[in-house]
Amino acid sequence: MDDHNCLQLNEDPIQFVPASVSKTTNVFYDEITGQIITVHSGELTEIIVTSSTRCRENMVFKIEDRGPVSSIKMSLDCKILTMMRTALSVELMEIKENTLQSPYFLYCKFKGAKLLGFIWTGNNEILLISDKGVELYQVEGQVPKQRIIFSKSINVHVNWFIYSNHSKLLLLSMNSFGDFQPLHILPGNINKLTKLEVDLDTSLNIPNQSISERNIVMTTVYNILRILVLPTSQSRNEIIVYTLNKMMSFKKSHILKLSHNGKLLINVVDNLIVVHYQHTKSSSVFDIYMEAAKEHTISHYLPILDDLSIKRTIPREGGSQYVSHLYSSICISFQPNIIIDAKLGYLWHFKLNLAAVSRIIMDKCSLIDFLLLRSKSKDTTLEVLQNMILQKTSNLIEIGNVFDHLNIVYKKHLNNHIMNTGPLSNDYMIVAESLQCKVVIEQLDVYKHVFVKLVDKLENTKDDDDKKFTVSILVEYIRSLTDNKITIEHFLYELLINCLVINKMYYQLHQMVQYHIVIDSKPLACLLLSLESLYSPAHQMALDMLHRLNTAHEEIVEVLLSKKQVIPSMRYMAKHNMLDHSTYRKLTEIAISTDNSKILHSTREEFVQRNVTSNDELDTSSRR
Repeated sequence: MDDHNCLQLNEDPIQFVPASVSKTTNVFYDEITGQIITVHSGELTEIIVTSSTRCRENMVFKIEDRGPVSSIKMSLDCKILTMMRTALSVELMEIKENTLQSPYFLYCKFKGAKLLGFIWTGNNEILLISDKGVELYQVEGQVPKQRIIFSKSINVHVNWFIYSNHSKLLLLSMNSFGDFQPLHILPGNINKLTKLEVDLDTSLNIPNQSISERNIVMTTVYNILRILVLPTSQSRNEIIVYTLNKMMSFKKSHILKLSHNGKLLINVVDNLIVVHYQHTKSSSVFDIYMEAAKEHTISHYLPILDDLSIKRTIPREGGSQYVSHLYSSICISFQPNIIIDAKLGYLWHFKLNLAAVSRIIMDKCSLIDFLLLRSKSKDTTLEVLQNMILQKTSNLIEIGNVFDHLNIVYKKHLNNHIMNTGPLSNDYMIVAESLQCKVVIEQLDVYKHVFVKLVDKLENTKDDDDKKFTVSILVEYIRSLTDNKITIEHFLYELLINCLVINKMYYQLHQMVQYHIVIDSKPLACLLLSLESLYSPAHQMALDMLHRLNTAHEEIVEVLLSKKQVIPSMRYMAKHNMLDHSTYRKLTEIAISTDNSKILHSTREEFVQRNVTSNDELDTSSRR
């Protein structure tokens, strides 16, 4: 596949002091605070803290070397540097005036426990994880009067753990056979959730299958926490996805069919699961909200984009650059979209090139569904629509289907703003039902960016087929809006009518008004009136439209009187109880201006019979 750089790395990566082969320099990445922490050992331990978001300059500290550091992190407010050197304790050092204060040592309460790690779960809360369970502590005050207060502990055997700060959920591996204990970490409290049993593929008859930390990725996709179970053997070429449901338990929900075996890295970019294969130096992209084959309520997914190659540009001294693949065995991925090469000292953020994707996905409906789920995709979506229509790269059937896909989501968006009138039909794709769409294409968008350009282009052509195509496109969009029960904005009807008039397609105009393809409205009736000099029946079409509305009595009278049709207007006003003193003078003046004594007499008699005015008053008016 010619990927045209669908997946890209940012051109200005974060640089940090790289790890050394001699192990005197180690690099740690704190996923929660986004800090890259480099620890250089020697006579003094030098600690360099680099922000992955460039929110501030590097912080550099030097402290006494008390042994190798196995884990190091910042508190959430970046006021305390915390490190672990042994399996017995954690050191907390407050940062004051860019200097580390004397450490406070925090030990496990569980007797004989081996400390596995620690997590800052709040600005003043720290969680210790050992092989015998978890302990939650509150940090109060400042050094040297700092106090560490015990909050709660849970006793459970732990092999290893992973944590999602987004969901405040800790996943504990209880054994190597796929049994997990999820914990929900709350301020001052820990809640046990339903245990998760990850299925091993027993059909492969592979002995000693086990799940390690490298087989599990916990990440958020479409605002829901997911656990991705990577293959535990070379024979298995699928990723199993478990989803956290409303009952706070994990259920198997999706299966991603992999294109290749071997070591994998996982990222999430714009709610897409990106799988990097180190062996083939390629990447696959999965979207779990696109249509999929279902088997026993589990959705099976093939990559929506496959065999992509991601390259990285690395600056050299002197300003030159060289290009390297990111699929090196020393590269590590972090969630959601971070790749780190500790040996070279670079951190990249992934991004999605929507313009490139739009040139690869050939099925236009699938492409539109894909784009509507992506953030900042409105311009690309409209560009795809422009090319389909202005360049005639698609036929009317395909364009109509694309309109339907756009308007299903548009209707859902409108419903959400009117207190949701109920679910859409199940016949439509899951995109509309999911409420996960990031972009909505409204009528004004299509009008400004597509239809106006289409009609402008039509004015410079004499091709009858082009004229018919333009009208057909406008009618098809109106049809799609109508099918989805969306009120059509009057500017679309105006554009359609103007398009018909420009091309002298008066018969088609008459048919569309007569058969209500164009919906009655006062603005459209006024537009038809303005077209009388070009198409004389337009006047009567406008009157008929106003009459059908049954709310335009005054407008109908004005139209009749503009033609000095005094008697018909007077009859209409009489029928709708509109004859009174306020209308008397206006009607009589127009009757006089006709120079027709019969019209004047009829007008006078009508008013006399209705006792609206007297004969003397009317005679006075007639002599003026």
